[in-house]
Amino acid sequence: MPGYQKFRHYNYRQSAMKSTSIIFLAAISIATICNQISARTADAQSTSTHIIKELPLPTVPDSLTQPSDRADYIIKHFWDSLDFEKTASQFDDESLEQNFVNYINIFSHANASNLKGNIDTLMSTAENTPSLAKKLYNLADKYLATRESPFRNESYYIYFLQNEIKSQACGEAGRERAKYRLQAALKNRPGSQAADFKFISRDGTSHTLSSLDADSHILLMFYDPDCNHCSETIEEIKSLNLNNIKIVAIDSEDDRELWDTTKNAMPDSWTIGFALDPIQNNDIYIFEEMPTLFLLDKSKKIILKDASLSEIKGLCQ
Repeated sequence: MPGYQKFRHYNYRQSAMKSTSIIFLAAISIATICNQISARTADAQSTSTHIIKELPLPTVPDSLTQPSDRADYIIKHFWDSLDFEKTASQFDDESLEQNFVNYINIFSHANASNLKGNIDTLMSTAENTPSLAKKLYNLADKYLATRESPFRNESYYIYFLQNEIKSQACGEAGRERAKYRLQAALKNRPGSQAADFKFISRDGTSHTLSSLDADSHILLMFYDPDCNHCSETIEEIKSLNLNNIKIVAIDSEDDRELWDTTKNAMPDSWTIGFALDPIQNNDIYIFEEMPTLFLLDKSKKIILKDASLSEIKGLCQ
């Protein structure tokens, strides 16, 4: 099984991020967005007779008046004008990425109950062009699963993973990787009770996560004392005004001696622990990278999973 990375960073293509009207789609109506994309599409296609820069959006029937129904229609028919068998001649990688970003930006406006079926249809069709299917799965990884992505959404990502685990285009190795990532995505979902575990605190006493007292939110951080990005994150947390949050930092690695030599460098007001349960071996929690942050309520229900500090600050300051 793949282990976590202590730090990773994706450099998002400027081409895929270029349209501020797309990025801030939530601030304007679906109708306005459709008009803007269609206008850009006409301009883009007029500059080239070979490469499609942006797909023309489908014309939504006038009978669909609800924004969510109109968004459903656009998502369902977004790729209709693409000849999947001639993808290589119609699309370069940059154009595909731009269109994928346009596509996923409509998701939040659609009926949630229809989204999985529409994604299933897209990926089933893409399977007939294996190179395209693999590129779409890679773009889903990049934009829906990466912390740095402004489009990150685990629920949407799960729909792609559920297709990828049975994808012939991705090969056995790709399917196994997708199974692992799906397993991680389905664990400790927001709204669920955080998986319990035992740990020893700095004073040598044993505790469980479920037994901790908290008056308000809990910032649960899994860290590695030998991780530079963990150290940077710890320093950033120290600088924040999080006095109303109980901070619990758990070393989930297996080097007890290293934890013993570093535990007292952490703030006195924090709960610092060394995991006694084999958290990673038993996949109680799965870490893509370190540190991994969870925001819990006082009853230990998960509010934010694998959160960024900016997300936590947004809710707690």
